[in-house]
Amino acid sequence: PEATNPSDTITVKDGSVTSVQAVASTGFGAAHCLVTENGQPRLYRYDSPYIFKTARDYAILGNGSYGVHGDETGGMFAQGLGNLYFVQFIAYVDPGLSLTVRFIALDAHTGNQVASYTPPSRIVQYTGLVFDPINELIYVGTTPLAGHQPDNAPGQLLALDARTLDVKWTFQSALGIDAV
Repeated sequence: PEATNPSDTITVKDGSVTSVQAVASTGFGAAHCLVTENGQPRLYRYDSPYIFKTARDYAILGNGSYGVHGDETGGMFAQGLGNLYFVQFIAYVDPGLSLTVRFIALDAHTGNQVASYTPPSRIVQYTGLVFDPINELIYVGTTPLAGHQPDNAPGQLLALDARTLDVKWTFQSALGIDAV
């Protein structure tokens, strides 16, 4: 109820739920949904690490490629160490060409932000985040925006500490990294 953006549509109970009247979150991964199912009101509990109330709203870029010309609705999350990781949109700089983002880690049970890292603004797209449980790293790649740099412009792979989101290492590739 605090958000101003419309909710994404999800299928509940194989489509037999025709409408959702209200959703209340406990803030710890459980939601209670008042729905209409086969014309009758029903109450369901929905447990998910993706349902929690955060202290603030986050503009989350998503659907694989995070960039100026990409689809910027929805969101791609990585999960590990009890956290949810995502890329937050901050701003476009230099008349819509340079993208400023922040990598965020939220506690999956409380919704509290536990870490963040803001890379320098660049004219790039970001890949989806990948959690590496063995090395406790978060990986994200970059590729130049089409039409803004030559097709053979370099890309970068960043490895972030999964607990602090500090940069542990980077790898410069000869070409952009294009992965979901």
